[in-house]
Amino acid sequence: MALFVIIVMTSSVIGLMWGGSDDGNSIEYKNYKLIRQNNGQWMLNTEQGNLIFDYFPSEIEGLNFSGDIVQRTKTFEVDITYDENSSFAEAMAYFQYMVEQNLGKSNVYVRKGFSAESSFNVPVITCKDATSAVPVIYLKKAEKINVYLDGDCIIAEAGSEGDILKIKDWLVYSYLGVI
Repeated sequence: MALFVIIVMTSSVIGLMWGGSDDGNSIEYKNYKLIRQNNGQWMLNTEQGNLIFDYFPSEIEGLNFSGDIVQRTKTFEVDITYDENSSFAEAMAYFQYMVEQNLGKSNVYVRKGFSAESSFNVPVITCKDATSAVPVIYLKKAEKINVYLDGDCIIAEAGSEGDILKIKDWLVYSYLGVI
């Protein structure tokens, strides 16, 4: 009986290690398979590597921002800036980090900064620095979610920290052609 229990337990462990790794938490979206992580985030496996998202594509596909915005990010560098004193500063820093992680896998360099001088050793980046070769994404707190172009500067306005995460995911999903 003990030998039987040992065989069953060993088989279970081996099955978990080499069996289906998504534990039934994967969902198909168009031609993409996203896996729900234990922390609630979504993982998309691409040729460039695993990319992490906070929203499933169908939750944000209705955001109607200009397709020109995504085209501006298809370059070798994108600069992202915000006001360090914003009440959404934590979400905006997360935006910078996750966009850097996700677009970096597609060989896009992300330079992070603030919109004004600060005590941190980061560059000052404003819309005046935006060019067609190096666009600037300027994250701002506003009444509602909106993303639009002002010359070569992408203004991303958010009414909540959740909106910041939606914009981040919309941008990367759109860049990849998922939505």
